[in-house]
Amino acid sequence: MLRCLTLVNLKKILSLVNKIWLSGNIPPSWKHSVIIPILKPRKNTSELKSYRPISPTSVSCKTTERIICRRLTDFFLKENVFHPHHFGFIPFRSCESLQMMFFNTLLKARSNKEYIIAASLDISSAYDSVWPDGVVYKALQIGLSGHTARWIHEFLTNRTLQVRWSGKLSASFTSNRAVPQGCCISPFLFTIYLQDVFEIIPPGVTCIIYADDIFIICSRQNVKTKLQITIQKIQIWCETWKIKLDPTKSTVVNFSNKRQTPNFQISVDNVYIPWSNNMKVLGIFFSANLSFNCHFNYVAKKALKRLGYLRALGGSNWGANTVHLLRLVNACIRSICEFGAEVTSYAGSTSWRKLYITIASDLQRDFLVGPRSLLCLLKRAKFAYEIEVWLSLLVFYFDILRWEINFPQLRSLIFVLWMVYVLHLKNGFQWVRTGSNF
Repeated sequence: MLRCLTLVNLKKILSLVNKIWLSGNIPPSWKHSVIIPILKPRKNTSELKSYRPISPTSVSCKTTERIICRRLTDFFLKENVFHPHHFGFIPFRSCESLQMMFFNTLLKARSNKEYIIAASLDISSAYDSVWPDGVVYKALQIGLSGHTARWIHEFLTNRTLQVRWSGKLSASFTSNRAVPQGCCISPFLFTIYLQDVFEIIPPGVTCIIYADDIFIICSRQNVKTKLQITIQKIQIWCETWKIKLDPTKSTVVNFSNKRQTPNFQISVDNVYIPWSNNMKVLGIFFSANLSFNCHFNYVAKKALKRLGYLRALGGSNWGANTVHLLRLVNACIRSICEFGAEVTSYAGSTSWRKLYITIASDLQRDFLVGPRSLLCLLKRAKFAYEIEVWLSLLVFYFDILRWEINFPQLRSLIFVLWMVYVLHLKNGFQWVRTGSNF
């Protein structure tokens, strides 16, 4: 909408934004949100905590947030404020970068035959528990002051909310807590809120953070003591800043080469964290032996479910246009199969073949012939996003240089390039043409 305005009108909007910025008085309509509860995947509909409160705001407010967020991002990057292990909502620090750093830490410890334990911690109701005065205090500690600190405080306090449910609105109420979910600047403010966690991490412990997910890796000696002390310090930090850890969403995994069962327990708020054989790190299931079998089973199940949806869109001689079906196949199926390939390629070609055979055999049961069948579409599917993938690999290579993520003889990186070349550029989905026979 704003792109369609004339230059005169754009200057008027810019003048309004500058006036609001200098005065520090945000219009009440910008601070009013109508909360839309969104059910979380696979959650109980009868429980309140199963819903995510999304708070859409006005377009003018979102535009102002984007302007401020971009300026703040440039400032923080220039001053090098954030810790190298702090990922999410920061340029060149995506979830893939975190997954590779996590994976590289495990590989180095295993190659040195060290005893290594990893724990994943989750903050309960993260955005809704943020203390606005704490955000302003940390912004002042970092070096933000003047109009910036005043605007952040004004934006987060005295917000009015309404809840829309079944087409009806609730009564309006005032909130002086939380950062609103659905605002452009909220993720960045939450990143500021967590930026000082690394100051309490003991030496010899690796802590990696992405949004409200905290991953702790302890290796070498005194693993139990170091891990428990680290979690206790993080728990005290959370109590100080009025947020809480959720032990039910936390896990502990033994990633050591020795497959012995640990004889100790790690607790959060006097509740033991369960031991597991798999840890989910931003969409990738890391198995204790780094085989990624659980991840490939999860991806196969998810891909088969989406294939069931695509069956209703096209058959042998009917349905949507072939070009559109090809795009759906690339967007809905290949995207989830290739997500995190920089990490999962370490599992080797056998696991990838099992995944492809599972999908291909499912297709062959119902789509054996026909120029418009899904099996034929997958035969003809080209690597639609090969440019984006090669660019992502290039960006990831620069991340390696920047964060000094050194692989043993670069075997993992070379294997990724080889898998992309063989599976997508050279053979063109040969597993589909030959069915289950490789």
